[in-house]
Order: sequence, then structure tokens, then C-alpha cells
Amino acid sequence: VDVFSPCARGAIVNDETLKRLKCKIIAGAANNQLEKESKHSRELMAKKILYAPDYVISAGGLIHVYYNEISRVGIQKSKKEVFNIGQTLFEIFKSSEKNGITTREASDLYAERRIKAMEDLKTIRTFEDPVKRYHS
Repeated sequence: VDVFSPCARGAIVNDETLKRLKCKIIAGAANNQLEKESKHSRELMAKKILYAPDYVISAGGLIHVYYNEISRVGIQKSKKEVFNIGQTLFEIFKSSEKNGITTREASDLYAERRIKAMEDLKTIRTFEDPVKRYHS
């Protein structure tokens, strides 16, 4: 196969299955696809199997919830940000190749930079207290 897409079960890429994988890409929505993330991401890299970290390619649901239910910015912004997941993956893949690190490591670094940037924000939206709202 060209793409192996684990979408239901975690730890599907493990010492046993890794020996049998002959795909070019692993890109699925299941959480924690790699049983031992550090070890197995290095082994995938050595086998030249491109790994799309699950929390990156599965980000669409969280993006939708944030823009439509929490911030109420709307569906157009949500769609734009979901569409950008492909660009984010491309940046992670480039960083992995350029720096000689796994795509898992590159995605963690990308996430850490995004989190650090968020720390600089002055305002944080909090959830409205539902009890207070209904008793007003």
C-alpha cells in the first residue's frame, strides 16, 4: 500500500507491526498510533516511511469547536484553518528533513512554538458560567 491510515486503534505501529509495514506514508486519525513514540518514529524515519503525527492531522475537530462554539468567529474562519492543516504538515515535513529529526519531533517543536506564541496574548477567553447565565 502507499498509505497506511490507522483510524480506530492506538499503538498499532509497534515492534511487531513495524517489521511488516511496507507503506510510504502513515497518516491516520487514531490517537497515539505509535506504541513507543520516540523509538518508533525514529524507526519509521530510518525505513523512509513518512509519518503524519495524529494530533496534527486530526486537529480539524478542535479547530471547528474553537472557532464555532468557543470564540464564535464562524464557519468561514474554521474552514480556512482546517484547510491550513495541510500547510502545517508540509512545514513539519520540511523541518524534519532540514533538521534531521523525526516528524514527531518536528511536530512537537511546532506545537511548542505555537503554545509559546499564545502565552504572549494579553486576553484569554473564558467559558461563561452556565449557572450564572441561567439565574440572571
